[in-house]
Amino acid sequence: MPNKENVRTYYTRHKDLVVFRKVMRRARTTGSVPTLRTVCAYDIPVQAVLVAFADWAAHTENNELIRRQKRKLDALRVAVSAVRPMPRTSEPTPEERRALVYLRRITG
Repeated sequence: MPNKENVRTYYTRHKDLVVFRKVMRRARTTGSVPTLRTVCAYDIPVQAVLVAFADWAAHTENNELIRRQKRKLDALRVAVSAVRPMPRTSEPTPEERRALVYLRRITG
C-alpha cells in the first residue's frame, strides 16, 4: 500500500496546512468558527477566518444564524487579541475592513 503510506506521510508533514484548509472550508461552507485552541495551536490568522465567514454570510439567508455565528467570531477575535496582541500601529487589512463593513451591515 504505497499510496496509503504516502498520504499518511503528507498529512504528517503538512498538518498545519491541512488543518488550515479544513478550517477555511468549514468557515466558508457552514459558517463554522474555530476554537481558540485550534487558532493558536495551528497559527491560523483570524483575518482569513473573518473573510471566509463573510463569504459564507453573503450566501446565507438566515440572519439569526449569521448573528449567532458572528457573536462566536467576535468572541474569538477578542480572545485571540488577548493571547496574540497586535501592534498598536497596525490597521486592518483592506480585506478585513471590507469583511467587517459587510458584517456590520448584515447584523445591523
